[in-house]
Amino acid sequence: MVSILTTAVLVGLLYSLVTIGLCVAFRVLDYPDLTLEGGMVFGAAASLLTLQATGNVSLSLLAGLVAGAMAGGITASLHLFLGVSRLLSGIVTAALLYSVNIRLLGKLSVVRYSNGPTLFTPNPYVAQPQLKSIFLLLLIAGSFVVLLALFFRTRAGLLLRGMGEDERFVIAQGANPKAYLVGGLAVANALIGLCGALVFHFHRVVDVNLTAGMLIAGLAALVLGETLIPSRYLWQYLCACVVGTLAYQAFVTLVLFGMGRVLSDVIIASDVRLLTGLCFVGPYVVLRRRRYRLFYSRW
Repeated sequence: MVSILTTAVLVGLLYSLVTIGLCVAFRVLDYPDLTLEGGMVFGAAASLLTLQATGNVSLSLLAGLVAGAMAGGITASLHLFLGVSRLLSGIVTAALLYSVNIRLLGKLSVVRYSNGPTLFTPNPYVAQPQLKSIFLLLLIAGSFVVLLALFFRTRAGLLLRGMGEDERFVIAQGANPKAYLVGGLAVANALIGLCGALVFHFHRVVDVNLTAGMLIAGLAALVLGETLIPSRYLWQYLCACVVGTLAYQAFVTLVLFGMGRVLSDVIIASDVRLLTGLCFVGPYVVLRRRRYRLFYSRW
């Protein structure tokens, strides 16, 4: 049981940046950004190529972050300058990036990296490498929570938050709402691209189908987090994203691997999608007991 929970914490922290990125897009900007389906793999592919070329782990992670930011910028540009709807802009970007990712990976769908160290390469002097990985991921997730909380207290951050409420507020402050939308989606997808890089460093594999089911899982974690931790301040909301991801992974892991051992004839691996759906709608149906909209937005 301890091993199962440790694995759940590790995986939850690994994917927590996805939930934070979705929070920035869906909650702060009120933008239904579906770029994740291509942007996360784009970040992983950029990280792989950089690591192969330089052997530098830090540059590899930075490349994933920048690649994700580029993906977010493309989505915003499709909406602002080509008139693509908010919902379709992310879908179009993800479709474009699928082909780009295949080309970046040398026309392969799966590429394994085995020539050198990664961020999670075991240290012979560390007795429990899994705990080291958890500490690294906790440090990374915590650092971005703090950085984002501080950023959203600046003038630029407050204007970015105003974009989600009413872009006329941004215009009234003499700022360009288009620039803030591009910047906001770049920030959101930079986190997702970095998560893709971290996943590559952890598994040493880049797979173009890496994000299958990832969007709904991230949204389920977001819903769980905001249900478990009612938040009055943005920094609390960001922390709730991490807690929600941990709760989601713990729930799925316990059911699939814990109860699955006892109910092996009833629970199968493909039930993860069913569990994700329950995590998505369950908190509102069970705890709030009222009619609701999963996302309070205008789109």
